[in-house]
Amino acid sequence: MSKSTALLFLIPLIAACSSGSGRDPIVEPPPPDNELGTVTSAGAQLSGSGAFAALKLDFPPNAVSQSIVVTLVSATPTELDERSALGLAADLGPDGQRFDVPISLTMPFDPMQIDDEVADESLIVIVESEGTIEELEPSAIDRTGGTLTVAVDHFSRFWAAKKEVAAPIIREVASYLPQTIGAEYEYVDDGTGRVTEEDLPNVGTVRVLEFDGLFGLYLQPEEDGSISMLGEHDADAGFQNAHEMWTAMPSSIEVPSSTDTDYTYAGFQPWPELDQPAWAGIGTATVEAIDVDPLTIGETTYEDVLHIRISSEFSETPEGGGDPVAGSSSWEFWLAEGIGPVRYSQDGGDPVDLVSTNMPL
Repeated sequence: MSKSTALLFLIPLIAACSSGSGRDPIVEPPPPDNELGTVTSAGAQLSGSGAFAALKLDFPPNAVSQSIVVTLVSATPTELDERSALGLAADLGPDGQRFDVPISLTMPFDPMQIDDEVADESLIVIVESEGTIEELEPSAIDRTGGTLTVAVDHFSRFWAAKKEVAAPIIREVASYLPQTIGAEYEYVDDGTGRVTEEDLPNVGTVRVLEFDGLFGLYLQPEEDGSISMLGEHDADAGFQNAHEMWTAMPSSIEVPSSTDTDYTYAGFQPWPELDQPAWAGIGTATVEAIDVDPLTIGETTYEDVLHIRISSEFSETPEGGGDPVAGSSSWEFWLAEGIGPVRYSQDGGDPVDLVSTNMPL
């Protein structure tokens, strides 16, 4: 081999050795997969990726006072009673980071895990912080895209879930009144305040109950099954009110629920010696169905007692003219099936239990 041939053979080797002895250019490493981005006091909008592509974070200005790096790590949701996870959990960090202004979190879920029978009220976002579970109700629900949007004030573990919602309790109100009987007005035991048929409007069949020997109620069922409280009578205070559809509840009522009803009424004194004027008024009653539970009074237990509250705001005017007088009152009734009120209280006072009734118990 000639010298020139040898040199030609060595040139590639020398070049290769020369290039290997130099330093490689510096390349910044990519950010970790769990970093979503940096947030400053100016605010930011960040998004997830992959299984969390629909996850969104909206930071308003001043949510943080200094810059933070937001991270997301996939996690397994904790198994909870009566609440089913609808996807993976997201551990958002810095863990425990609190915000001066609440931020918006849009959490993804698998829409295939719900159907049309799942009510919006069943969809929630679970927050788990140091073993404590909290439920957040979404401000926005996208059932097609599979997202729930909630406001959060700190970072922790989050996941979308479906909670079991009990079927609504529906009661037929008419069943909580006694069976139809003739009107027998027995209110007090000394006879001075006994209500007579002439004292009442022409109302037909009326159901009457006496509570403590001083106070009585009379009610009438309407054709549609609703209740009209036609009057209240207090022999001790010496007044009687004749109400027109005061409670006026629908034939079926959901528990719990709340409805408003306008009503009119007229009051009069059944005892002329008191020489007080009659009056008329208008008002609005809010009827709340609170619960249905057993109730024991003395030795009697009523199994299915409907507990309702009636709050009334009214304005009345004396007969013959005068300035209207505004007032308010509130009642609570415990209605036993087929009997009616077995307990009541007025204006937050102690409950009064049923003493006697002309209805069979």
